[in-house]
Amino acid sequence: MHFFQMPKHPATVSAMLGRQAEELREDLRQHLAGLLQKEKRFSISCDEWTSLSNKRYLGIILHGSDDNWRLGMVRIEGSMPAERLEEIIKDKLNTFGLDMKKHIVGCTTDGASVMLKFGRISASEHQQCLAHALHLSVCGVLYKKGNIPTGASDTNNTDDEDDEDEEYLEGEEHSERIQPTITKVRQCVRFFRRSPIRNEVLQGYVKQEKGHELSLLLDNKTRWSSLHSMISRFLLLKNSILKTALDIPEFPVFLEQNDWKIMQDLQDLLEPIKLGIDALSSRKATLLSAEGVLTFIIGKLEETPSNISADLQEQLESIIKKRKATDINFLLRFLNNPETLEEPAPYSWQKMPSTVSLECTARRLWLRLFDNPTAGAENEQEQTEGRDMPRSMSEELQASIRQATAPSRLSEAEAEDNFLRREMNLFSASRLALYYTLIIFLKKC
Repeated sequence: MHFFQMPKHPATVSAMLGRQAEELREDLRQHLAGLLQKEKRFSISCDEWTSLSNKRYLGIILHGSDDNWRLGMVRIEGSMPAERLEEIIKDKLNTFGLDMKKHIVGCTTDGASVMLKFGRISASEHQQCLAHALHLSVCGVLYKKGNIPTGASDTNNTDDEDDEDEEYLEGEEHSERIQPTITKVRQCVRFFRRSPIRNEVLQGYVKQEKGHELSLLLDNKTRWSSLHSMISRFLLLKNSILKTALDIPEFPVFLEQNDWKIMQDLQDLLEPIKLGIDALSSRKATLLSAEGVLTFIIGKLEETPSNISADLQEQLESIIKKRKATDINFLLRFLNNPETLEEPAPYSWQKMPSTVSLECTARRLWLRLFDNPTAGAENEQEQTEGRDMPRSMSEELQASIRQATAPSRLSEAEAEDNFLRREMNLFSASRLALYYTLIIFLKKC
């Protein structure tokens, strides 16, 4: 029997971890090289993180059509304007044999100003995080705006825009419409949580109604989703709470009918948003599925007739308008179903693009990600002609005549435009998949 001998010195442990990490990186390089040979393309997401020791890092994740890979964290020292951010990402990608321009379709980030500028100067497409858009919408309506930014901008960078990502949850203060009700709910929850005797009285009624114990929940001021959990549980135990309030003379607050209505409205508003964020955070989420999630949420807000829902819908649509990569979204919708060009735009502020606009978007992506998209078709034709040999004398004569009378070749750009337009027309008419990897990948990314 062989036993592993534990290393006795920290330097030995560090060296072992370093070797293991390099082996894993090399395995990933070879795997990615194999995918590139198959004409696969990728996207990335990146975000800045600050440790408890107040050190800054940039995390980068590589996304494929079927898997994700964490490329590691890069230590950030000093100021990090958008230009330096781009260089950091390029360097990290290069260590895995990836080129930002040729191999990366798009990049997802938050809405900090440095990330917005990075999106403008980067060769890849830029998509701001839609899950974060929902978070900002809720915070903008339900919480008073704080002063502590949580975005990744730096005061020494070259960006002029203000950070969109600001901390709403720094304090406990909510908007004036819901603050009194939320304060009452918290007082009730603390009233039971601080006394086992009072909680036993409450749980007696809970077990009679529900068949088992259910504790009240207290929200966390740094997570709005905990507000939804607290209110949902409070509404679930409404009857037990009211019965307990009659048995305990020192019950701290009187909950009016309007308080229960506000709680019900908040639950109805936050429930679809919470479900939507879970769906957007799924590994299977795509820009197409995100369209369905956002449409579902806005539809639910329209069904809830209240001032809060109207404000939340307005806030959400405003943020989505800034964050949606419109050209890519419409191209994906067309590739999924060409008939969407005949349908109205998903949102009132959007305008459906023309077929020419979609062609321009597809061509721009095609030429950036693939050196010569039409070469494959030309080579295939040449190889087919070569396989038909030997030819008869009559066929040789016709070939000589065609060569003598053939018009001048189109420029490479014109040939690619004609090829792409022909394929898009074929796709729209017959609803067949386009031939090349770019289109297949775009439907999955």
